[in-house]
Amino acid sequence: MTEDSELKSLQGISVVLASTAKWRSDILNQLGISHICHEHEFDEPYYKSGDFNKFVEAIAVGKAESLSGKFPDAIIIAADQLCSIGDKILYKSGTSEKAVDQLLALNGQWHELVCAVAVKYGDRMISKVEKASLQMRELSEKEIRSYVKQDKPWDCAGSYK
Repeated sequence: MTEDSELKSLQGISVVLASTAKWRSDILNQLGISHICHEHEFDEPYYKSGDFNKFVEAIAVGKAESLSGKFPDAIIIAADQLCSIGDKILYKSGTSEKAVDQLLALNGQWHELVCAVAVKYGDRMISKVEKASLQMRELSEKEIRSYVKQDKPWDCAGSYK
């Protein structure tokens, strides 16, 4: 089966993205997947201990599960990502000043970005997690502030897209 025929086999099945983030929706649009966006209803916990990759994956699964009662016949796609530098976890910053602080901490440094996706359809759940080690190039504080003002990344872990 080709990718096109696999995507065509989804016709007639509702697809729900468990997110209202425009950039996540844009990914599905680029793949030609018709969908609706709906905010998940999962109360995201803070990381305390254990396997960090499994923690991020569990959040994505929790987000997908949180909408299964509302959309029982739909394919539900959920995702999560967290950023870490050393022992510090960088969540969504929430404000422009905190975003600047996160980016200053990452400036020129190696860090890890863990991304997970979960897809739920009926009783089936498939999830996958990937980890990337990245080094941010060095930027001046002025460049960082300009980026934050332009891209408004405070809804992303680590404050970058």
